[in-house]
Amino acid sequence: MAAAAAVFVAGGGAAVVNGVLTQEDDQSAAAPLADDPEAGHESAPDTAQAYTPELVRSGTSYTGEALAEQASETLDRSPVGGASEEEPLPAESTVPPGTEACATGAAEELDLRVVLVDDALYGASPDSAWVMFAPDGDDVEVLVIEAGCDRADEVGESILDQETIESA
Repeated sequence: MAAAAAVFVAGGGAAVVNGVLTQEDDQSAAAPLADDPEAGHESAPDTAQAYTPELVRSGTSYTGEALAEQASETLDRSPVGGASEEEPLPAESTVPPGTEACATGAAEELDLRVVLVDDALYGASPDSAWVMFAPDGDDVEVLVIEAGCDRADEVGESILDQETIESA
């Protein structure tokens, strides 16, 4: 005897039908869901998809006093903002080591998704800082983080400055 179970994917409105087969010894086994039923392999388990925010190098030396204005200009010129009439900042293909882990930690710290990182300078220090942008409705949270941050759990102690700006 064969039975059919339907699994509905939330938000996608798609249905996947998975047949339940009964073996001769009356034990039931569910057929695995696969990306391609003809391939005969199981799908990878559901995991959070890793993401990489866009990276730019604006050349900006951010300061505490002008952070909001400087961050707004960078966001407007970036691939994710694109609202400026000035020359757009190109997205970089090479991401410095630790940037992704640090962006993930910043996202957890803010409970928001970081979509843009500017590899720049902050204050009088000659060392790089990562300016991270995370949209929050009509606003964007901006975090300035020491570029040495290479683990998600180090973000809190690596924050140099923070500002909220309006999105374009």
